Amino acid sequence: MRLLESFVSMPLHPPPFPESVLKRVATHAELHSEEEVCGFLIERESGEIECVESENTAANRKTSFKLNRSQFDKESESGRILALYHSHWADWSAAELSVEDIRQSKK
Repeated sequence: MRLLESFVSMPLHPPPFPESVLKRVATHAELHSEEEVCGFLIERESGEIECVESENTAANRKTSFKLNRSQFDKESESGRILALYHSHWADWSAAELSVEDIRQSKK
């Protein structure tokens, strides 16, 4: 399994994230090793950075992802969303943003 942590809504030079947060992203992907997963990296008011898993609401989770909109709204009110992530699980899936990933990030 290959994991792509796609930070699609980040500045050009993203801030470093704590190793524990990145491990949580990887664990999330490993637990769902045959579908794409997605979530948020959020900075709480305390300054703590947290990985928050999102439900993938895409019609076909094996080939795409769609963040849960109501969860996005809720999390954006409870902290500052620093990044969105999703995984590519299949060996045939490139470890880079696809044209569709980029298109979806602009919605």
